[in-house]
Amino acid sequence: MSLSPSPDAFAVVDTGVDLHPDPGRTIVRFFVAGRDDTGGDDTGGGDSRAGAVVERVLALGDVDIDAALERVLARLGSRHLGAVDAFERHAALVATRLDDGVELSTARRRLLGAAFTHEYAIEAAALCNPSIVRHPNQPSDGSTAFVLSVRGIGEGHRSSIGFRAGVVAA
Repeated sequence: MSLSPSPDAFAVVDTGVDLHPDPGRTIVRFFVAGRDDTGGDDTGGGDSRAGAVVERVLALGDVDIDAALERVLARLGSRHLGAVDAFERHAALVATRLDDGVELSTARRRLLGAAFTHEYAIEAAALCNPSIVRHPNQPSDGSTAFVLSVRGIGEGHRSSIGFRAGVVAA
């Protein structure tokens, strides 16, 4: 058995490029305090504190609602263009905790949804397992476009797959 390189072998060269996790890469996701969020879309029973959170939002005055929502949007809005849509979705998930006939203003509904929203750093713990393939659309200048997949390990050590695109030139 020969260990010599095959004629199709190629040299691997360390370019010095390292991948590092970026804790600034975040998403917003549904969150209920006191609930184990390993499954389901419900607002949980038992140890969930959702009812108390709903009551606190309902007890706020309109001026406080507007000011609180403005602060939340100032903090999240620039990083999450879909934050308002996420707040609406999350408010709909907890709407079952509202008494029948309770109508919420748009601002109160959005703040309620924001109270059940968690900003989650998808690469907080690590970035690993890179894999690279040629991009199907190649530039005409002789460089090579690629797609890179990575495993991002976020808060709570939950994994996700991320994708990046790039170009390698001489």
